[in-house]
Amino acid sequence: MKIVSWNCRAGFYTQEKYKKIRELDADVYVICEFNKPSKTDEDYENFIKHHCYLEFPAKRNARGIAVIAKEGITITDNNWYLEESNDFLSVRINDKLDIVAVWTHGEKNEDYLNHVIAYLGKYRDNFKNSDNLVMCGDFNLDLGIDNLDNKENFIEILKEYGYESIYHKLNKVNFGEEPQKTFFTKKNGITTEYFDDYLFTNPKLVSSFELGSEDKYIGPAGTDTSDHVPLIFEVDL
Repeated sequence: MKIVSWNCRAGFYTQEKYKKIRELDADVYVICEFNKPSKTDEDYENFIKHHCYLEFPAKRNARGIAVIAKEGITITDNNWYLEESNDFLSVRINDKLDIVAVWTHGEKNEDYLNHVIAYLGKYRDNFKNSDNLVMCGDFNLDLGIDNLDNKENFIEILKEYGYESIYHKLNKVNFGEEPQKTFFTKKNGITTEYFDDYLFTNPKLVSSFELGSEDKYIGPAGTDTSDHVPLIFEVDL
């Protein structure tokens, strides 16, 4: 099963970003900064026909997380929510695979990580007892450079549950040593790069993994499509 995780930087329909990501022909798409415009067309509605959506509060400009499944694939909401934040959407795919889609928010970086740790704690049994669970999305954290008190705790929890960052596992690099990045921000003509997007799961589940092309999804000006590249991976079920 092919899965794509991408922060589209809003405009998924109005800027026709869905057409670009659809070219990857995935079975499931995890889309951060998804929003629901008032008017759409048939092509778009057919593409998102089977989806679950979690919207952030109005102050987030009505953006949220969507998980979209291809025709013929069943998708159901697991209802694994965290009361103090709308950062996580978990769904069940074909009654075989659990996906935890992540787009963290907070007043400061510590909030992002603390929300993830709280979620991992609340659903500890779900993570530990599932043979087929992936957690992916935009964590708004670069674990290589964000010096947070709970960072080591977060990594240890994942290890206890049997989960690793698949990019770092396959490329045999530590956090902060990535030759590629996932998030690119430009200010005053200077581009700063971060590794903010992750896939955490049992490595045995993943048969392939790659990052989308910076040229295709970011572009030289940093404004062509998004400020994030997609994570593209396949899982064996």
